[in-house]
Amino acid sequence: MLAPINARQLVMSHLKRFGIGIEVGVHKGDYSALLLNALRPQKLYLVDPWEHFDGPEYRAAVYGGAVSSPEIMQERYEGVRDRFASEIKAGTVEIVRQRSGKAAERFEDESVDFVYVDGDHTKEGVTIDVEAYWPKLKEGGVMAFDDYSLGGWWKDGVVTAVHAMLASRPCIIILAMDGQVVVRKIAKAN
Repeated sequence: MLAPINARQLVMSHLKRFGIGIEVGVHKGDYSALLLNALRPQKLYLVDPWEHFDGPEYRAAVYGGAVSSPEIMQERYEGVRDRFASEIKAGTVEIVRQRSGKAAERFEDESVDFVYVDGDHTKEGVTIDVEAYWPKLKEGGVMAFDDYSLGGWWKDGVVTAVHAMLASRPCIIILAMDGQVVVRKIAKAN
């Protein structure tokens, strides 16, 4: 009997071990813990504003109207901070509590091995993440996206933004499976 394949686990096989990574959209830190355990990164930046979003488009989001509140988001932040306290103290993890576009300003261009995007799932939100973090990737680096599908509250937000990225940047898809897509940054053609 074949064992089921976990797409998020498979994504990690395309991310650089012992590298420098960024997770955009941390929530409670469950995937962060998997990344740390599997990849043993030199540094993992956890980027999330842990902010409540009120707009009607966010009503069903884990950080939105009907599901969340400012107090819940503060509790989630504190939970992540406490969960990774030893890694933060050791310098392996750094929490960046800002909206992702602003947070990207702290990173040098071509300084990061991978970016895992699981933040604002609207087309505008994912586009901001692509625009902000693509230049931060080293050549050969990987940008991966969660919820690459048409079925959630975000409708076609992730898919549309990823397709726009594919059409406008030197990259190739190296994995697309069960709502996950992994894209490698390649050299620009001369």
